[in-house]
Amino acid sequence: MDRKEHKTSYIKWIVLFISLYAIIIAIGIWASQRDAQREAERQYEFNIIQSIIKDVALYQEEVESWGYQVSVLTPQEKPEDEALQYYYRNYYQPILILTDADGGKYCFCYGFDGYTSIVSYTSMAEQTSGEYEEELKTVRLELAKRNRHQAPFEENLNEVGVSAYYDILVELNVKTFSVSEGKTIWDKSGFWCTNYCSNNFVDCMRFGLGEVDAEGNSRDADCHIKQEYSAEQLLAFYQQGLDLQNRLIGLYQKFVP
Repeated sequence: MDRKEHKTSYIKWIVLFISLYAIIIAIGIWASQRDAQREAERQYEFNIIQSIIKDVALYQEEVESWGYQVSVLTPQEKPEDEALQYYYRNYYQPILILTDADGGKYCFCYGFDGYTSIVSYTSMAEQTSGEYEEELKTVRLELAKRNRHQAPFEENLNEVGVSAYYDILVELNVKTFSVSEGKTIWDKSGFWCTNYCSNNFVDCMRFGLGEVDAEGNSRDADCHIKQEYSAEQLLAFYQQGLDLQNRLIGLYQKFVP
């Protein structure tokens, strides 16, 4: 290769290097802007909810007119209500709680975070002897975002099968008590959990570390959960939470234009 060809080749490599470097910088700027946008979106609902919590008395009358009791759970206070234990263990910011007429609690921190309830009811169950026994069943439901540091999805657009598609954790804790014998019926009690897609509460998957049969365990958990709550009921809780989130944002904007 003569000197002229060597110089031309050198210039080509320099141009290529500069072009690649410019592309890397452009990608870096785009990623930085994207992350900043996501952070702004994440903080939007959070800042509004925390502002409402700070001046909760200002909003309380209006929210109660919607049919909900208003309360605040702080990280320093351990709740007596077992349904709120999840938030006490996992959240490090105050939680706004709207309790409906049935005792179900809609919880808000980074926007709508989840729904929780404890329901007890009696039923007559047939025994192996053919006789019927009165049973008292207590069911604790926990529906919560897996990523508690982001606002909930209005629609989950992630691909089926990836972890982010299953954005809602649902836990069910059932305790069944024999009224006549005065003791717990262990084979009718248990704890089950799996992750659902908030679009339908039908698609589910577990992601336990080292779990041998995550798919089978997820189906088993789904079966037990659906014995107490249908996909339509779970979806209704979630959509009601989104509706309340939007109403809270609108209320905040009404007082703070």
